[in-house]
Amino acid sequence: MAPKSPEKAKKESPNKAAAAEEEKKSPVKAGAGSAGKTRAASPTKLEKSPAKKPKGEEALAEGPAAHTRAKEGDAPTSAAAKAAANAAAANLLPELTITDVLLADHRDTVALLKHFEEIAGGQDKLMMEKLVDAIAITIRLHSQAEADVLYPLLAKRLGAQGKEAMKHAASEHAKIERDLVTALEQRKSGSEELASTLKEVMEAFIHHMKEEEEEMVPKLLAGMSEEEQVEVCQSFLSAKAKAPLEPQPEAAEEMAAA
Repeated sequence: MAPKSPEKAKKESPNKAAAAEEEKKSPVKAGAGSAGKTRAASPTKLEKSPAKKPKGEEALAEGPAAHTRAKEGDAPTSAAAKAAANAAAANLLPELTITDVLLADHRDTVALLKHFEEIAGGQDKLMMEKLVDAIAITIRLHSQAEADVLYPLLAKRLGAQGKEAMKHAASEHAKIERDLVTALEQRKSGSEELASTLKEVMEAFIHHMKEEEEEMVPKLLAGMSEEEQVEVCQSFLSAKAKAPLEPQPEAAEEMAAA
């Protein structure tokens, strides 16, 4: 390569001097110029400085609820946690027993019969018709479950006395269901005959209910564990769910005559 002429060298030297001076003044370029030395001296692994939590997270950590959060490895012992646990336990309902279901069925039926009694003889024929339907279905489901579950159990556990009680109860069921067939035929008329029929149903049902609650059921439940009462209840509810909805007086009569 041909050597630079003296004139060109003179022209370039002032430029180099100015560039060197400018490089000293500029911190960016100075840092860039020494980058090679810096990289050589840096360690092979970088140590991470502890990250700062955003202000919002710091506020949560130090907020008024911070003392209720359990530390790692500690069991939660806050009063709020205990109160929540106690409330949850208190809200757990016990399992239904056969006594619970029998009493509920009896009270619901009597309530419907009293509703009808209050409006009987009035002008609201549609409501009377609805109440007759409700009474008939409520008694029908209950009667079927008693015939399928309760009365056979009564005969099994109490022997001859239980069989007699079963026949007596079945004969009462037959009379009530016969009257309900009549009531369903009369229900659209809203007549005095309908009111008289439902009055007979109410009297017969209340008599039957008292016998069951005061004599038959206490004898049946004597010596029966709570677990057994729960099992009988489940069978009773299942029988209600499968029962035919139309009155079945013939079936009750057959049981009474057996």
